[in-house]
Amino acid sequence: MLPFESAIPPWVAGCSCIFFATLFVGSLYLFPVKKQAPTGNHAPDRSQQRLDRDHPLVIKQRIKGIVLTSVLITLYLWVVFSISGAIPFDQATYGLAQWLHHIFTPLALVVILFLGPLVMMLIDSELPFQSRFYWRNQLQNLREWIGIRNYIVGPIAEEYIFRACMVSITATSGASPKAMIFGLPLVFGIGEHTSFV
Repeated sequence: MLPFESAIPPWVAGCSCIFFATLFVGSLYLFPVKKQAPTGNHAPDRSQQRLDRDHPLVIKQRIKGIVLTSVLITLYLWVVFSISGAIPFDQATYGLAQWLHHIFTPLALVVILFLGPLVMMLIDSELPFQSRFYWRNQLQNLREWIGIRNYIVGPIAEEYIFRACMVSITATSGASPKAMIFGLPLVFGIGEHTSFV
């Protein structure tokens, strides 16, 4: 059990989660990029004015929006936790041991979660330094903006906003694990669904 079980009212936690999802999706459209206007006499229709979501300029602008959103949500949580007393001021700064614990425990859980696929890749010789693993193919994905979005920025942003931030504010409201297990994925699903548009 957490020492600050219900420091934040449940309605504040619920509204905050919806606010986070809305901010996440809104940030994707915060810095719109449009095609250059043609030099001819005819004006392009609306469908030709917007660039595709896979265009490098659009990806760069969306990454800027996601970074800004992550900073704003972090500041919001700090303010809410400070005002509510959920985290006492003397515990707001951690020592190195606490930081390492909070970093490596989730990483260990992710490794355990993906242990099945890792074993299958080991059997199929598809892990690094095995016969069917090709560094060139893997690095090619990370040289393009689509790969950076899909493999680096997207997963980190989603895990940070939809898991770390939402779970922390929901847990401090005293929500049960069942409510978090079944409620937060709904908010995540709404955010995911609208980000594909």
